[in-house]
Amino acid sequence: MKGKVLYWHVIGLALCLAGGCSLLPMQAEYLLLDQTDGSTLPPCIDDDCNCGDFREQSLAQTVLEAFPEDPFVLDRDQNGFACETLPLEVETFSSAEVLTDNVHLTFGNPSNASSTDDANLSNFLLTRSQYALSYNRDRGTANWVSWQLSADWLGDADRQDNFRQDGGLPSGVYQVTPDDYRNTGFDRGHIVPSGDRTRSAQDNSATFLMTNIWPQAPANNRGVWRELEEYTRDLVYEFDWTIYVIAGGYGGQAQLASGRLTVP
Repeated sequence: MKGKVLYWHVIGLALCLAGGCSLLPMQAEYLLLDQTDGSTLPPCIDDDCNCGDFREQSLAQTVLEAFPEDPFVLDRDQNGFACETLPLEVETFSSAEVLTDNVHLTFGNPSNASSTDDANLSNFLLTRSQYALSYNRDRGTANWVSWQLSADWLGDADRQDNFRQDGGLPSGVYQVTPDDYRNTGFDRGHIVPSGDRTRSAQDNSATFLMTNIWPQAPANNRGVWRELEEYTRDLVYEFDWTIYVIAGGYGGQAQLASGRLTVP
């Protein structure tokens, strides 16, 4: 780097232009193979499973094997494997994995979030090599996410598009699914942008965990918010700067997922 460090603190950006719809789920009835114990299958089999209902490929594979005719179209290329963009196994939570010197917390921990066994689950610290965040169980979204952006994070990895639940949350915390956004009128809006993590497929994939997603009106997510993301990357490309971003939302204008996901 060239000695330039830019620190942006983006907090409390109200997401507006709300408006969604509520559609009754379609009821699907399919024949389950006799040798499969239905109790081990996810509840989406009673509605309409899709790859967004699964955190890992192995569970989607179980559904495909239980329904070999693939009524849910989990095996789009018909090669015998379901939802191949999902990770084989989810990241598991361990307090020992918390990185106390995480580079993404260079400017501190804004809410003194903690990941200890007695931590406040409305201010729960999750640290990854790609970013750090405070998760709010009551809102179903992050209170804030903090990340470093520099040329070291940028490359030519493809956008993974593997939205999925976050297995890093502690037991008992509801894990928001991509399907919770279905027919709501809201985008699954990134906090750490996919475009900020293109060094590797693994880095990019980490931005699609649902703890790094919040409900955004399409006009915001695809408009001014996207332009802000692109502007920060332009500064890196043009000046070789290192940028630190802390982004968060507040307030509530609607609730999704039966009240478990708040729209800021």
